[in-house]
Amino acid sequence: LAVAGWDRSAASTASAAVREQKRVDKMIADFNAEHVAKDPAELLPKYEYAHGVKEKLLNYSLNMKEGASGRDKAVVFQAALGYNANNYELLMQEIMAGIGRGYGGKKPGGKTTTEHGEKFTVRMLVKGANGRYVPIRTGWIIAPEDRTPRMTTAFVDR
Repeated sequence: LAVAGWDRSAASTASAAVREQKRVDKMIADFNAEHVAKDPAELLPKYEYAHGVKEKLLNYSLNMKEGASGRDKAVVFQAALGYNANNYELLMQEIMAGIGRGYGGKKPGGKTTTEHGEKFTVRMLVKGANGRYVPIRTGWIIAPEDRTPRMTTAFVDR
């Protein structure tokens, strides 16, 4: 049956886009319900003063050079989210926004103390340069002499 002005292919594509958006919305809601802080006391302490993100991304997490210690992470960041050393600023923005939302230590497993300082883990859902949403895990340390969080790691958290 043909209907004037109706394109079955366009309708199918639109329907698929609506289903995909609903899937993404549910994934974001489920992630946020489990990983987003409900109280400011649950955030990474002094997250607004966090530093070392650019250096850690460029020298480790997004470093694709042969033999680089973070090369495996870099390959996964590129494949999963489309991030690399050329667009690290976008990932850095996602991380800085994410630490202002995610649990930073008031949840079991979020904080440990060592002789080097307090270590924190913050999981967050980031939007990739490719448009996909994927969870990542970031590590932070607050050294006694520094008293502000410095990023120690970032990787795709599958």
